[in-house]
Amino acid sequence: MEAPAPEIRRAFFALWLPPVCAGSLLAQARPWGGRPMHAADLHLTLAFLGDLAPAACLRLQALAGGLALPPCELAFTALDYWAHNRVLWARLADWPAPMAEFTRQLHDALRQAGFRLDPRPFQPHVTLARAAPAPHAPLPPVADVPAWRVEGWRLAASTRAQRPGAPRYAPVARWP
Repeated sequence: MEAPAPEIRRAFFALWLPPVCAGSLLAQARPWGGRPMHAADLHLTLAFLGDLAPAACLRLQALAGGLALPPCELAFTALDYWAHNRVLWARLADWPAPMAEFTRQLHDALRQAGFRLDPRPFQPHVTLARAAPAPHAPLPPVADVPAWRVEGWRLAASTRAQRPGAPRYAPVARWP
């Protein structure tokens, strides 16, 4: 007998950072304070979907199976800060045209399937710390973070926190 499907919470599509990039970015973010993300959970969100039931997750997997992630390499250029939600994040040097087209296709497919997305313009970034204080000096460029060869994408979901701190994420499905 199969176990029941887990409750899906705060689902999203994302690119996951390799450990070497995650570790380097978190080390550079640490002096700026805030509640750091877990290195294993660092990702770049492609589409945030919010709270979803397990049936919606199956629809998302079918939808995603029809899309092909282009090969690309990404590089980080600087740390940045959003005051409105007190988030310290890593800025990319560039969002390549093939990735912009892939993201547009994903968003279009999700909307056509009836999923609601954030109405704000897409801003590729990696959240490094939440509840971060406003920077006391200009944020520096990032250093010694290797280029990131993107090799796949995931549907993931937040898991229920066992203790306070940064949210944790579990993969639901993966595609090359």
